[in-house]
Amino acid sequence: MLNNLNQVQKLVSPCQLPHDSESLDILIVESDRKFLRKLGSMIEMALKSQEERSFSLTSTQNLHNASRLLREQNFDIILTDINLSDASGFVVIEELAKYGDHTPIVVLSNITNWSMILETAQIGISDFLLKKTIDAGILLRSVFYSIERRKMELKAKWSEQNHQVLVENLPAGVIRSDAGMSVTYVNTVFANMMDRTAESIEGNTVMDVLGIDHKDAQLKQIFDKVSHTHMAEEFELVIQKSLDEQISALCIATPLFDQLGNLAGLQYVIFNAVFKKHSQVHEQKTLS
Repeated sequence: MLNNLNQVQKLVSPCQLPHDSESLDILIVESDRKFLRKLGSMIEMALKSQEERSFSLTSTQNLHNASRLLREQNFDIILTDINLSDASGFVVIEELAKYGDHTPIVVLSNITNWSMILETAQIGISDFLLKKTIDAGILLRSVFYSIERRKMELKAKWSEQNHQVLVENLPAGVIRSDAGMSVTYVNTVFANMMDRTAESIEGNTVMDVLGIDHKDAQLKQIFDKVSHTHMAEEFELVIQKSLDEQISALCIATPLFDQLGNLAGLQYVIFNAVFKKHSQVHEQKTLS
């Protein structure tokens, strides 16, 4: 349990989040000396209005030196062209992202090929600015927007990781399904409860995993109700673990939503499980 607690505490730690400080450390990767000088002047002009914040500019003209600098120190943001003296294209972004860890990357380029711009965006850049249209105001907005957005992304990521660790260590079984009732995740407790691996369960329907006849309308009705009302529902659940064993338990079904607020599926938390062998089930049926 102590190891689990330490794991949660480690995930909660904000040490890797970009911090709010008076100093803004900027790395510029640009092969064009003339534009490099222009960019430096532009940044100085833009940040003069930010009296409470000082800044530090570090520049290099090639990817090799940029990778070295990123290994040696942390930066708040990277401003880079994707056509450098020793590399070009996606290689530049991939290398900077690799060594920059979570540092936001803003591309400054004269490329107007929109398919390349979109592909570049998909591999992790924060913004793409055209050199010929850039000015101090546009650059400043892009820098601060990119830093703030990355903070939010990281906070969301660590929040999700914290939640996942807690779910894994709950004294209850957890199943998650998509909107089509296919299992997308089960925690270790539920997998052990069923004497199966999580991998062998995921991808099956909730009905099949729980050993419930597809003609049984109860679970489908609960799924439809929670999906429609977006409210949690508590109910008694009987899981047919095997031909000779059942599990009686309480279950709470809650809705899961995606980043846009649309219903993504349901989560089932199963607790107070009572295991019954076939002889016990048969005996109860006889007595009733």
